[in-house]
Amino acid sequence: MNDEIESNHQHFLNHSTHRYYSYFFSPSNSGLLWFLYSILVTRGLKQILENDMDDPGSGMIGSHGYCTQELVNLCLFGRAYSNVFDGTKKLGSKEDGFMVLQGVPRKTSVGFLSLFEWYRSHEVGSRLKCPTLPIWVLVAESHYSTLFGNPYEIKDTKQLKDRQDVFYYDPFARQTETYRLTLELDSVVAMSTGGGEEVDESGLYEHTSTIERCIRTKWRPGARINWNGSEPVL
Repeated sequence: MNDEIESNHQHFLNHSTHRYYSYFFSPSNSGLLWFLYSILVTRGLKQILENDMDDPGSGMIGSHGYCTQELVNLCLFGRAYSNVFDGTKKLGSKEDGFMVLQGVPRKTSVGFLSLFEWYRSHEVGSRLKCPTLPIWVLVAESHYSTLFGNPYEIKDTKQLKDRQDVFYYDPFARQTETYRLTLELDSVVAMSTGGGEEVDESGLYEHTSTIERCIRTKWRPGARINWNGSEPVL
């Protein structure tokens, strides 16, 4: 049944008569910019600058041409907020005036996992870690990719089985195979530093895929990840 659905979907895409089809599916065209303009206009530039961003000067594109967290959040839940924690946080005092930092306002449809959490630079809230759909955008050192699972099997961390399959896709790697990863949540890897010295589950260790580190921020830090014969993506 899944193969039939995929075949019908591909047939529709290949035979679409929509006049803008080539703009979105041809690498030489500007469909991505159209999409960006669309979400900016939908939210409203004034709303983004005056009410969304912590710093209106941060913009949508950061250093070296990378997108900012504001742009990622705008795509994920329609607000160009600057943070990934749940809800809002207040800094300061009532006497001096509070500075309000805005995070994720509600559970999202598509989630987000970050290598920066593994490095303890920030913490992604449960609303992004446990989205409505088992789909996550992964960011590892300014590189974005996708992790997804079976919606009938993955709902919330507490409901997961001891073994769980997820699938990884990297749009820039020109994948020719499907990466099926098995999360063995009842098993803990023997984590060690480069010199062989053991570290605890929350420690950092050198010879591990950045993708695995992102995944472990949602599940267990020491959960075993089996690439099922595929070469782990670094």
